[in-house]
Order: sequence, then C-alpha cells, then structure tokens
Amino acid sequence: MQSFDFVFNLHLMKDILGITNELSQALQRKDQDIVNAMKLVGIGKQRLEIMRKNGWDSLLSKVSEFCLKHNIDAPNMDDMFLSRR
Repeated sequence: MQSFDFVFNLHLMKDILGITNELSQALQRKDQDIVNAMKLVGIGKQRLEIMRKNGWDSLLSKVSEFCLKHNIDAPNMDDMFLSRR
C-alpha cells in the first residue's frame, strides 16, 4: 500500500467514483424524470471526458504531493523509460 502505483490507482478511482457517485445519487431521486436523467448522464460523460483529456497534470500533482508527504518513492516522469522484453 506504500507504492506509487497503489497511490496513483487510489486517487484515480477516487476521482472517477466521485463523479459517478454524484450521478448515481441524482438518478436515484424519486422525482427524477427521463429527460432530466438523460441530461445528467450526458453531464457525467462530459465530466469524465474532461478528466480524461485534461486531468492528467492535476492527478499526477495530487499523487506526487501525497507520496512526498508520506515518504513514498515516486518515479521521475521525465526519466527515460526502457521496457523489459
């Protein structure tokens, strides 16, 4: 639990589940109609798409800060990556 990979995945899931939880709560309201529900689904999709396109820097920043605060080794993203085959 004290690895960069674990922390990264935890923060990513927290952000994704935060968006989907808001959508889920709104869709479960008893007074929800189908037209409004479809709009809410569209908004949820837009928020996830924005996160996919523009959320990398903020996510990586949050993860890096967390790792620094808790003395977890984080890789330098500017380093050269060599794959093992």
